Amino acid sequence: MVVRAEATARGLPVQRHLQPSRLLGLGLDPLAESAYQALLERPAWTLQELALRLAVEPAITAEAVARLTALELVTACDDGLRLRPIRPQVGLTALIARREAELAGSWRELEQGRQAAAELATEAEELCRDHRGGPADMWWGEQARSGIRDLLSSASDEVISMSCTAAGQLDRCATPGWPGIAEGVGYRVVLTACAPDDPRYAGHLCRLARDGAQVRTVGRVPLSMLSVDRTVAVLPLGISATGRAAGVSVLRLPGAVAAMVELFGRVWAEATPLGDPADPEHAGPGPRERTLLALLVAGSTDESAAFRMGVSVRTVRRMVSGLMERLGARSRFEAGALAAEHGWLQAPSARR
Repeated sequence: MVVRAEATARGLPVQRHLQPSRLLGLGLDPLAESAYQALLERPAWTLQELALRLAVEPAITAEAVARLTALELVTACDDGLRLRPIRPQVGLTALIARREAELAGSWRELEQGRQAAAELATEAEELCRDHRGGPADMWWGEQARSGIRDLLSSASDEVISMSCTAAGQLDRCATPGWPGIAEGVGYRVVLTACAPDDPRYAGHLCRLARDGAQVRTVGRVPLSMLSVDRTVAVLPLGISATGRAAGVSVLRLPGAVAAMVELFGRVWAEATPLGDPADPEHAGPGPRERTLLALLVAGSTDESAAFRMGVSVRTVRRMVSGLMERLGARSRFEAGALAAEHGWLQAPSARR
């Protein structure tokens, strides 16, 4: 208010308020534009007189003058005290030309960035499609289907899976097409209790059971998942209206895989074997299990049976545990007797 009072006392016109800048796009804020316009009206004013005209402190006015000088719209007179504005036809025209050049450079940089972004996106997509084996991948469409088939084909120890139902159909991520169980690979599947009643999947489940897979059902499956050899876990990212996974997340982080395997173990312990558990003949052994039973009844040790069947000792012991559970046997001797009673024994046919 002191500056305004001094300007009034000296008879200088005082600017009541700053108008919105019309030259903001050229780098002039409202105060700088007002200072430039005031100098055009009164050329050769000193900084003090301009401050009085604008009714702002000299230090603030000096900042506005410095911006105008940097934009080459104001210069100092020879005496170093008075300010001389550059005519708009010259100063503003030159400023516009400089701004156009800057914008043209920015557009070139933007187009270069746009092209680089497109190239990077293409490279990332190809890398995601071609590179499998990172700690976490996402597969979509045919890539997901072929990737799951490759994982199953590479199994050497055990495949486990749980499957929810969606839109009345099984999640194909957790129950993929299975051409057959490789020698020495265990396969355990947990389904919801209503899934085996769906005729669309009866053939698939029968093939699993015939090939030696263990299938159980439970009232509620917490999530769909597939794990191969306890080193990789596959989870659906989304399920389409047909029940087929739209995409899958492939996890190889040991902690994440271990958590999925532990969850499966808890669900498996609560699930019921497919079929009537009180009727062992209804869920009879597969060919490999019959071979194992015959070898054990003939006196083979776990190590010997594993060698003759071409599997690991761990696989043999897991198969024995599953057979004892299905037979309701408390010892191996009792399991042999019950197996013979139900006609589960056959002559060994393992490779030598």
